[in-house]
Amino acid sequence: MKCFKLRIFGNVQGVGFRALAQRIALSLSLTGWVKNEEGGSVLALVCGTNTAINSFIARISSFNSQNGARVERVQKLEIKEESGNSSPSFLIAP
Repeated sequence: MKCFKLRIFGNVQGVGFRALAQRIALSLSLTGWVKNEEGGSVLALVCGTNTAINSFIARISSFNSQNGARVERVQKLEIKEESGNSSPSFLIAP
């Protein structure tokens, strides 16, 4: 299982983006978490198959909503498997 940290930039806080990211991740059988960061970005730890992770990135990258949410850029950082996720689900972190 591969794990990546993703930093998502755009208008992604206070617009339901983390809940959407959670729904997409669960639909792709990914595990990990998503949380707001200072400065307005969102950070996610995403673990699963390369195919599922790439699908997750593609789906969130095209996210635009009527309430003003908009993804401008996704930065993908690979991390070591042993420092990955121990959660059996995909959580919205505080």
